Amino acid sequence: MERGRPAGGLVPTGTEVVAVAAGTGESPRASGSSAVVHPIRDLLHGLYEMRPMTVWILVGFSMGLGLVGAQVTTPWLLALFSVFWGVTVLAILLLVARSLVERGSHHGPRRMAH
Repeated sequence: MERGRPAGGLVPTGTEVVAVAAGTGESPRASGSSAVVHPIRDLLHGLYEMRPMTVWILVGFSMGLGLVGAQVTTPWLLALFSVFWGVTVLAILLLVARSLVERGSHHGPRRMAH
């Protein structure tokens, strides 16, 4: 057997490497499924599952950076602060959207008023 080559003589393709990295231990061809990575979907899912305490910590840091940013005139530092503020605003909007969606799902269907 050559060094760096699997015992079967096949070189794994990108999807097989993903399947092995995911912990299945077998290639997608052998299992009959296709292993597809969706980084955007994973990122959105992670943002949707963000805890409210994390958002409050981001708001606290943003307020502190706002106090520092008012006294600093360095452009690269202000750009860094603005990226952090943008992430904080996005986190707040996602928290509000999640709370509105979940609020309607816990009460069940609404009855019509007669």
